[in-house]
Amino acid sequence: MKPNNSNTKKVLMLVLSHYPSDPRVRREAEALVNNGYRVDIVCMSSRNELPEENFEGIRVFRILHGHTKENILKYLLLTIRFFIKAAAKINRLSRENEYSVIQIHNMPDYLVFTTIFQKLHGIPVILDLHDIMKELFKSRWNGGLQRFLLPFIGLTEKISWAYADSLITTSYGFKQCLLDRGVKEEKITLILNTADPHIFNKPKSDWSFKKGNPRFLYHGTVAERFGIHVAIEAIKKLKDKYPDIRFDIYGNYQIDYKEKLLALVQSSGLTANVFFHEYVSLEEISGIIHNTNFGLVPYVSDGFMDLALSTKTFEYVIMKLPVIASDIPSMRTIFNEKEIYYFKQNDPAHLADTLDDILSDGIHIKEKVASAAEAYRHLSWSLMVKEYVKLIEKVSAKNETVRA
Repeated sequence: MKPNNSNTKKVLMLVLSHYPSDPRVRREAEALVNNGYRVDIVCMSSRNELPEENFEGIRVFRILHGHTKENILKYLLLTIRFFIKAAAKINRLSRENEYSVIQIHNMPDYLVFTTIFQKLHGIPVILDLHDIMKELFKSRWNGGLQRFLLPFIGLTEKISWAYADSLITTSYGFKQCLLDRGVKEEKITLILNTADPHIFNKPKSDWSFKKGNPRFLYHGTVAERFGIHVAIEAIKKLKDKYPDIRFDIYGNYQIDYKEKLLALVQSSGLTANVFFHEYVSLEEISGIIHNTNFGLVPYVSDGFMDLALSTKTFEYVIMKLPVIASDIPSMRTIFNEKEIYYFKQNDPAHLADTLDDILSDGIHIKEKVASAAEAYRHLSWSLMVKEYVKLIEKVSAKNETVRA
């Protein structure tokens, strides 16, 4: 590998996603830049993005256009194509740069093996587990092919986790899953997906709302496991009492699920109440929150969602937007009923009753918001950054010791 004379430590990241729209990758990359690192990112591309770009001091290399993650076979083919192009790109970049660390963001886990030649040269590899593959596959895809693939996915997880020098994970549930599957605790660093304070930096100060015209917000991935249908069915039950109730959805849609939601809205007579918007930037979401009264997080309980944490919940809390969420185990690891409103998961009737109680009362909203903000203070991104940078420094220091 060609040495680089610069004293600046360099980190290479790889993600089967888009940059800068992937919020976790963006937060981590910017944290490293702010701490004196240079960061290169290899990622997916779209038609309106440059193949190479310097984005706020971060070099971005976009290598493959593709977006389908709904069909399991098409998704696997996409990951294979991306793997091949990514391995070639990493090899070229490594000849030109002396990286201290390479960080791979899953899914899938087996992207770590794009670094085989770099690892043989002593460059440490970190695997950032945004999700646990086996549980997510069960949640996202059903059918014979999924059942056939699960043993392979489990084996891939085990080998990938063993191959990586360090693992990052994003929730207490995910960490426990790693421990249960034999990963040593000292190999795991927990970095929660909390909100970016540079984007979500102007919290609400007014919680008043017109009782006949409450506004609810959901943003993020729109797939069945996120329970948007539950929220729509609850709003249907409230429409007579609150005829101008409004629910705005901003997100990346699973196409077949969006079609079901559109049909549900149409059949429920909610076309003037429920609005589907395309994905917008987090900066735009930060502004939209100011015109919203409540954030909805209606996740459906399953083997994956019970482990995963909702980033949008942190974003609502930091902006002091009252949160109404499904009562699932992952949420309870962070917030209690004094801090956010809970309803029985997958129960539209109970959600409708909960919303009605909140809208009829409303006097405890300010106290909830304040309590949630206090709980969040101990989990803020500024604290997560310290843990993340400490890990990068520790891993890169081992690299320097080996090279010396």
